[in-house]
Amino acid sequence: MPTEAGLAEAPGPRVFRDAMGVFTTGVAVISTELDGQPHGMTANSLTSVSLDPPLLLVCLDRRSRTAAAVLSTGGFVVNVLTRRQRHLADRFARPGRAHFADLPFVLTPDGLPALPGCAARFECAVDAAHPGGDHHIVVGRVLACRRSPESPLVFYRGRYHRLGGAGHDDVLAVS
Repeated sequence: MPTEAGLAEAPGPRVFRDAMGVFTTGVAVISTELDGQPHGMTANSLTSVSLDPPLLLVCLDRRSRTAAAVLSTGGFVVNVLTRRQRHLADRFARPGRAHFADLPFVLTPDGLPALPGCAARFECAVDAAHPGGDHHIVVGRVLACRRSPESPLVFYRGRYHRLGGAGHDDVLAVS
C-alpha cells in the first residue's frame, strides 16, 4: 500500500504539537484548592466521556501544583473561558505563579474556587486518574454544570481565536 508523503512515523514533540494544533479546542482553566490555597491551570485537553453518568476528561501536566492538588483533594472545577477572558488563559498558563492573587473568584458549594463569567462551568469529583506520559488523564464525575450565552475562547494552530456572535455565525449551511 502506498505511503502518504510528509507523514513521520515517530514524530518529535514539536511535530506532534503542530499537527495536533489543527484540531480546534476550547480553552478552560482547571481550578481546585489544597489546604485553603486555590490552584489553577489553563488546559485545552477537555472532552465529554459519558452522558449517563455525566463524565468528562481533562489532561493535567504531571509537574503542576494543580494536578497534585486535584489528585489530593479529589475535586476540581472546569471553567470554560469566554472570548473576553483571554487574559485569564494567559495568566493561568504561567507555571509557578500565584494565579488567584488579586483575582476575584467564587466558591462552589464544595468550597472549590471558580471563575465568574465563564461560558460554562463543570464542578467535578475525580472518578479515575491514569498516567499518560507527561500528563495525568483525569476523569471527572460532573456534580453540577451551567452555561452562559457567551461565545467561547478557542485555540487553533497555537493561537487564541474567537467565534463570531453566539458561536454560530460562522457555520456554513450544508445543502
